[in-house]
Amino acid sequence: MEDEVKITFDENYRIRVLEAEKFEHTEQLGEACAAFVSKNQEFGKLVASVVQVVDANAQRIEREKLKAIGMRNLVLSERENRDQTRRALRALVAEKTAELERYQRQHKALVQVEADLKSRIERLSNSEP
Repeated sequence: MEDEVKITFDENYRIRVLEAEKFEHTEQLGEACAAFVSKNQEFGKLVASVVQVVDANAQRIEREKLKAIGMRNLVLSERENRDQTRRALRALVAEKTAELERYQRQHKALVQVEADLKSRIERLSNSEP
């Protein structure tokens, strides 16, 4: 094992604990990590903006869905109201038709009574000289 620390000098005569190759590799790795972190942050921002757009669309869709449900309920209640009104009007027509038939029978009976009375009056007035 290499547990010994080797002290070296770089081209600028600075003291280095790592060998030049390892130091360069470490710096490259640090730059790669910084680039990765930067790209990761950009990706996070992109994801956040996409999520924001999707949330806005989801809210808009939910509003439209609620409007559609409300309109469907309104149409259903209007159908029920029309059916109820139609039934009420049919019942009223049936009632008025029955009343008309009753009045027609009554009128026919009264016309017959009137004809009988006129014929009696005619007979009685013809009987008197």
